[in-house]
Amino acid sequence: MSETYEGSSSCGAIRYQLVAQPITFYACHCTGCATRLFGEPARDPDLFVLRPGTLDDPGTFDPIGYIWTGSARPWVSIPDSGVRCEGQPDDSRPWLRAWRDR
Repeated sequence: MSETYEGSSSCGAIRYQLVAQPITFYACHCTGCATRLFGEPARDPDLFVLRPGTLDDPGTFDPIGYIWTGSARPWVSIPDSGVRCEGQPDDSRPWLRAWRDR
């Protein structure tokens, strides 16, 4: 059996278990992401995006990149390494490759 990863909504009313490794893991600095548990991108309807900060242990995975860096808080230090995008990426393939190649 594969390892499970648990998490919850910020209020704790919703608990979940992730029962498979993610296909990618990145840090999002979009100001709207902080209040959502998950997203379903219009460009990739087969993808389900779980907000990493909702994991009980968000340090379980190291991000391979950073999105919405243009709206990151001024005190956030974004490393030079990894895939980066100032807004929403147009193409998810570089993010998937970076995770696979880590």
